[in-house]
Amino acid sequence: TEIIRKFVNRLLILDEEDRDKIDPEKLIDELNTSDIEQIAAYTTKWLEKRDEVRNRKQEEDP
Repeated sequence: TEIIRKFVNRLLILDEEDRDKIDPEKLIDELNTSDIEQIAAYTTKWLEKRDEVRNRKQEEDP
């Protein structure tokens, strides 16, 4: 559980846009009951979304 808690805290530090929308305790509970493949899939999806937002912001900024 402590590893998952640290992982979620790191995600929320990096995720400026969705930080206020995510309940950290709920996400910790969800990931804590997931197997490693589910956690990897969640992480991949999260990273893709983060990169998409970053790319969009870079295109908008001159």
